Amino acid sequence: MPRKTDDKLRFLYIKDYLYELTDENHLLFTADIRKKLKDEHEITADRRSIYSDIEILGRNEISDDEEENEEDDCRATYGLNIRKKKKGYYLASRDFSLQEIKLLVDMVESSSNIPNEMAKSLVEKLRSQVSIYDRKYLQRHVGIRNQVKTLNDQFQGNADKIFEAINGDKNVRFQYFTYRTDRRKSLKRGGKIYEISPFALAWVDQNYYMIGYMLEMKEIRSYRVDRMTKVVVGSESRTGKQEYEKLINGNLPDYINKVFHMYMGEIKTVTMKFDNSLVDTVIDRFGEDIMLHPADGSHFTCTLDVAISPQFYGWLAGFGSMAELVAPQDERENMANHLRMALNLYGRK
Repeated sequence: MPRKTDDKLRFLYIKDYLYELTDENHLLFTADIRKKLKDEHEITADRRSIYSDIEILGRNEISDDEEENEEDDCRATYGLNIRKKKKGYYLASRDFSLQEIKLLVDMVESSSNIPNEMAKSLVEKLRSQVSIYDRKYLQRHVGIRNQVKTLNDQFQGNADKIFEAINGDKNVRFQYFTYRTDRRKSLKRGGKIYEISPFALAWVDQNYYMIGYMLEMKEIRSYRVDRMTKVVVGSESRTGKQEYEKLINGNLPDYINKVFHMYMGEIKTVTMKFDNSLVDTVIDRFGEDIMLHPADGSHFTCTLDVAISPQFYGWLAGFGSMAELVAPQDERENMANHLRMALNLYGRK
């Protein structure tokens, strides 16, 4: 008589077999399951035990595909969608579809903030969610632009502590660093501790940024999470909530759209003129809801709120004569000064 321990293990092994070895085109028969249990785990099982385990894993009654009613999706305790076809069994659906797993794999591999070893581990776990026959489709080899992995292995822990502080309405303290030309870290402000009231994390240009209120300067600033070190959650309650809400105006994604590379600046309404060939580029940058107005046969204008910064001027200058900052006049002059300083580097006055 089989041991109770074997009964429990048999049940789990059968579940693994269904996940790994079956899909609509690859069936698992009772004889296959009995043989694998015997060869791999020295567990002897009769047919009735296999039938019983499969029914517990899946529906109360496993129906043939031909008799399957699409509206009848009643699940048993374990809820696996197991179907029977030609006396064989297969797992008809999973928590994630193959298409969803492909998307997740691409996202993990393209993220600059997931270290290589962690990315490999995550991809392997994602691969285990599909059958061995579908795993070949997860050898993605996707070309990723600017895929530079973070050098800060404390990144995930930093993000967790920031979330803890936000949820607990507390400040965070940390040191902030940049890299020198020899790739060594250099602490900013001589290693002085930053004390910030965090309000949000933003994912922008392949980097995580913390947006928070800097107590010392009394203003909202952003900080790259992977450039933080020695992050701790403080005991003091957050301040600066009114300043944050005034800046964000209840819509964080909309605010992020106005900011270039997370360089904070004064939000101003500007009018820009673009060559018609840049319609896709402008919509990709500012969203589909913006209003575009024909200026002439080959140009259009748009009026938007943006955070004024050198990064904004640089973005606009990158289009050369195909883009122009039309108004307001003071920002048009600031743009001209930005361009003059750049030209001075090349001997132009």
